[in-house]
Amino acid sequence: MILAVDVHSHAYQIGQYSAEWGIPALIVVVLAWSSTRTWRNPVAHGLEEAPRVAALRRRRGYVSILATVLAAGAVVAAVLVEVGTDPDYGPVAESAPVAESTPAGRTVEAPEAAAGYHLITGEAAAALAARMPSASPEHYWFYSATPGGTRPTLMLSASTAEWNPKLAKENAAHSAAWGLRNFFAGARIDDPQDVDAGPLGGAMQCGYRGGKAPAMICRWNDASTSGAVAVFDMTDVHQAAAIALQFRNAAEH
Repeated sequence: MILAVDVHSHAYQIGQYSAEWGIPALIVVVLAWSSTRTWRNPVAHGLEEAPRVAALRRRRGYVSILATVLAAGAVVAAVLVEVGTDPDYGPVAESAPVAESTPAGRTVEAPEAAAGYHLITGEAAAALAARMPSASPEHYWFYSATPGGTRPTLMLSASTAEWNPKLAKENAAHSAAWGLRNFFAGARIDDPQDVDAGPLGGAMQCGYRGGKAPAMICRWNDASTSGAVAVFDMTDVHQAAAIALQFRNAAEH
């Protein structure tokens, strides 16, 4: 959930478009090469024709190689043009920073209780925090469905521009949607849904992650903060979105 893969880098898009354009182009080249085999390899019908046919074979071979190179160049040019003009990408994406939609300078403080969940504290909280990635810029808090409980049923994570200078740079360069796509790609959630981000603005999405620890995960991004709420053993996206919104409104100031 934490390690985001930049699926909107030029390298990723070039690979994607290479699959979409390159494989059909390769099939065409193979078929063309196969169908012109006789043309590229003329047969001499006598010794006197051998020198002329050999020269003709060389010329046709050169023509075939040149045509293949030109076709490959056209595919590469098409890929580069497609990548350069993709509205989710490059200069276009970078021209829509998060800071345009929400004021900067906000911070996050974990609430003691929200949406019926209660903050786990003390040794239980320390033990849970120790299991999280130590190098992550996110802060983590765990919540139980019962007061004084130690079994987590919800996790809140957040990062601010103050805690994480890299977040500030990314928010200045990219849109909120770009950050959400990165996060959910890293979480291996393919179909997150847009949900109401609430009065604090920015953008928020939720998606379901299965596996050993199934959870409905909601993520928000705004000008100076980003955060996630993971509700364990929940599959209803609307219910998870409502819980995440209550946590965001209670935590972000």
